[in-house]
Amino acid sequence: MAKEKVSCENQPLWYKQLFKLPESKRIEIQKKALELIKEGKPDAYEFITKFKCKVMGFAPNLTYTKPDNSEGYLDVNFVHPFSQPTLLFWCENGGFAFYINVSLGVNSDGMFIY
Repeated sequence: MAKEKVSCENQPLWYKQLFKLPESKRIEIQKKALELIKEGKPDAYEFITKFKCKVMGFAPNLTYTKPDNSEGYLDVNFVHPFSQPTLLFWCENGGFAFYINVSLGVNSDGMFIY
C-alpha cells in the first residue's frame, strides 16, 4: 500500500520549514527544544528523563473540543497552532502522550497559551 503524503499547509511557519530540513537538522531542533524545556521547565524535564519518555515527533497544533457545555462551547473545535517547535512524547510507564514546549501553558480563563 502506498503511503500518502501529509500536507503541512495551514500549519505554523516553523512546521512548514521543518518539512524542508534534513534529518540532522530536525534532530538539532529537537535537541534545542528539549534544552529550552530543561531551562524553562526543569520539573517537566526531570519528569521526561526520570520516566524515560520517548520523543515521538513534532506537533504543529492541538485540536480538541470541550466535554461539556459549562462554557457554552459544546459545538466548537479549538485549534491552537503552536508558535514554536513543540515535542510530542510518549510515557510508557503511564501509558499516555503529551505535548510540551517551553512556553505552553493555560491562562486564568482555562485557555491554552502557546
